[in-house]
Amino acid sequence: MFLGAAYLHVSNQAATMGFALQGLKQENTMLSEELGALNIAAAQEQTMFAMKSNPKIQGMDVVNKKQYVVMKNGQVEMVTMRLPDEYVSQMGAY
Repeated sequence: MFLGAAYLHVSNQAATMGFALQGLKQENTMLSEELGALNIAAAQEQTMFAMKSNPKIQGMDVVNKKQYVVMKNGQVEMVTMRLPDEYVSQMGAY
């Protein structure tokens, strides 16, 4: 009888440790994904800073219009599209 109780106790401990391990694995996965997202955000900021500090980039004008060549009814046309103000101001912020 004592042997059965000891076996039951050890089995319960192993199951409890298994649940704890599963929780730690899930937390590790979540933290790894968060770290990846933060690394991407940091790389984007570093790239934008490097571009902003480049003298060639600093000398460029912010463009608020883009021109496209399109085909309409077999004819080639140049279409000008104004960019949204928030996009233009965002580009000026970098």
